[in-house]
Amino acid sequence: MSLTSIICAAALLTAGQIGPKNMPESIEPVTAPFPMPELSRPQFRADTALVEMNSGGLSTASIQTAIDSMGRRGGGTVVIPAGVWTTGRITLKSNVELHLSDGAELRFSGYINDYLPAVFTRDEGVEVYSLGACIYADGQENIALTGRGKITGPTTDCEIFTRNEGMMIDGVEKKPLAERVFDDKAGRACFCPRRSRR
Repeated sequence: MSLTSIICAAALLTAGQIGPKNMPESIEPVTAPFPMPELSRPQFRADTALVEMNSGGLSTASIQTAIDSMGRRGGGTVVIPAGVWTTGRITLKSNVELHLSDGAELRFSGYINDYLPAVFTRDEGVEVYSLGACIYADGQENIALTGRGKITGPTTDCEIFTRNEGMMIDGVEKKPLAERVFDDKAGRACFCPRRSRR
């Protein structure tokens, strides 16, 4: 084994050295070529709600109702219990932490209707209205997604992907934003869910 290999192997972290429990208390300052606010960990009220999930179908309404209610109360933590749950788009609200319990898995639907109405998002850097992200936030502050649970996106053979196949964004940016609606209605295509926050 070469000296370089030994040094590299010694520098690698083990599974027990990574993850949320091993994050440092303070966040290192970021040096950027543009103004950058000092980063801090989100803090949440000591209010917790366990979502009563729907084992026979979509749990979207249950999750969203819990998030919306927690947001109206001033924030706190919404907990997804252990189990495999199917959902459509989830919209985070200010001061709410969405926590996936150990053994929880959110499986996101592959059906377009589960992500409507269209929301502000971006595709290849172009602003549009479309399906948004699986877990979406727009104009919200102090939000977090935590826990040891698992998130699984739609499969590539689902309705969303088949309606999106071969779609090009070229030229879309020349239209006013209000006309850039891609929701699979009236002959319009749709964009796959993206990471989407502004």
